[in-house]
Amino acid sequence: MRSVTRISLTLALALTAVAAPVVRADASPPTVVAPTHRLVVGHRLGTNYIPSRISWSASDFDGINGYWLQEKVDSGAWRTVTLPTKTTTSVVRALVSWHTYQYQVKASDLVGNSSAWAVGPAFVAVAYDNGSSAITYSSGWYTRTLSGAYGGSVRTRCYGNGIGCNTSAVGANAKVTFYGRTVGYVAPRSAFTWLVNVYVDGVYQTQLDLSGGNETRRINYVYAWSTPGNHNLTVKFAAIPSPYRPNMNVDAFVVLR
Repeated sequence: MRSVTRISLTLALALTAVAAPVVRADASPPTVVAPTHRLVVGHRLGTNYIPSRISWSASDFDGINGYWLQEKVDSGAWRTVTLPTKTTTSVVRALVSWHTYQYQVKASDLVGNSSAWAVGPAFVAVAYDNGSSAITYSSGWYTRTLSGAYGGSVRTRCYGNGIGCNTSAVGANAKVTFYGRTVGYVAPRSAFTWLVNVYVDGVYQTQLDLSGGNETRRINYVYAWSTPGNHNLTVKFAAIPSPYRPNMNVDAFVVLR
């Protein structure tokens, strides 16, 4: 009887050992996508800075617990950027013209594994005010003081209840030539602005109606390439001016390169 009991107990223990799953801790860190940068239509330039959206992401079997983002300006040290929440995946940064920026991010998962830093590309932010030598204008443009403009003024074609605005204004244009990967057209929106045609490297892209709202320093159009290069962007007066919406403006062009 004791032998039978002993055999039964041994068998039970053996079966329990076979049935019990083997649990191993996940030791794999998250897979992280390095930060990218972009201009966003609808964002407004500051009076002395360019807004750029910095975005990143990560994936992990256990789920993402949080991110750490760092920024480097010119040849300075990496500095931590405070995020709104630990799982935030994009922030808008205020960039100063003609400075170099770079971002890196790392992530941790829900079981405590942390990734290495994923480093994004370095890039330069540039704002060409309307008086920049990088911009050429057709005839008939003049500088007009405007409160809230990027440099305190805009370059305007037609203004003042249609004075000087006629069919000769159609096709009036401003062209910026630059080296970069992303370009944005900055101009005010108001009840007095008009239709604008946009061309990139000489190819028509779209027509903008800037007659709605009341905003200054607004990024109204953005175009991006996969790599930096030499390009140009042209904005043109699109139609016979209305006496009620007579003007077209250039506040600035912004470039990330």
